[in-house]
Amino acid sequence: MIDEVRVKKEKIRRRLRARRDQVEQGEAEAASVAICDHLSRRWSAPRVSHLAGYAALGREIDVRLYLERSLKAGVSIYLPRVTGPGQMEFCEVRDFDELEPGAFGIDEPRGPSVDSEMIEIFLVPGLAFDTKGGRLGFGKGFYDRALPPTGEAKLVGVCYQWQLVEEVPVETHDRSMDAVVTEDGWVRWEADATSQQE
Repeated sequence: MIDEVRVKKEKIRRRLRARRDQVEQGEAEAASVAICDHLSRRWSAPRVSHLAGYAALGREIDVRLYLERSLKAGVSIYLPRVTGPGQMEFCEVRDFDELEPGAFGIDEPRGPSVDSEMIEIFLVPGLAFDTKGGRLGFGKGFYDRALPPTGEAKLVGVCYQWQLVEEVPVETHDRSMDAVVTEDGWVRWEADATSQQE
């Protein structure tokens, strides 16, 4: 059963990696700006004080505009830093110009790490999401291990609209998202797994 799930995951990864490689710069920029606007309208200071994002790689949705807006408004911003195979930690960012290329060529902060349980919102990239909170990452398990196991933090998947799939195959260790945001708006769900998009 586990092998079957992993085969399904790899099929989706191959398909969506190929689709993402075809994204043109203009499409990526427009979608990123739209998503940053959705995020700004929902979560801005003083409603949020501690926010974790990520540095985009290639044609991933780039949330830097939202993170910079939040930083200027007084929100504490954190980005991940890889510390080993499948392992990463979150570190505070005070100036985006001080980021340096790290693992996989992704910009990383150089400051000390923080307790992830103090962070209120995590913006999480991925290859695919579904409307029940399922997330398909890149297969290394970085976020599944680094996200806090308990607490009140909101986990928010960030993706293009075309990265929403009918169902993400999941295993017991896979972390579920509380919401997903695309360029078209928000996807939410309740305990009965119904969803609504704004």
